[in-house]
Amino acid sequence: MKSNKATGPDDIPADVWKLLGDRGPIRLLCHAVKVFERALEARLRKIGSVSLNQSGFVKDCSTIDAIHAIRILLEKHREKNRSVHLAFLDLEKAFDRVPHELLWMSMRSHRVPEEYVRWTKLLYALSALYDVLLEQAGHFLYK
Repeated sequence: MKSNKATGPDDIPADVWKLLGDRGPIRLLCHAVKVFERALEARLRKIGSVSLNQSGFVKDCSTIDAIHAIRILLEKHREKNRSVHLAFLDLEKAFDRVPHELLWMSMRSHRVPEEYVRWTKLLYALSALYDVLLEQAGHFLYK
């Protein structure tokens, strides 16, 4: 890229790209997508709600909250001399193993606008593309 030339459709001068190094375009694209993801997430949260029992992927909630809820449950059952049965599931890489078509069906069944379903599909596709880009960038750039 030559310096001091007109910018492209992104309005970012070539000098800025040079400062970012070889992986700059991928990094910038990742940040732009994160901004879009947050905007889409905010719209989706207005449509649906997360169960009060859920502590994963909830702002200001952690495994400590889940452990606290379990302790309260156990104490209440102990006070009433009742048995309680618990099961703990560790869903390794659950995000990767859920068939995406089920996600789209679930979104539609919860009356999520089709536009949001399409944007979510695009973000999933971009996520897979980033994995390939980042893996291949090193091989391509440093031969």
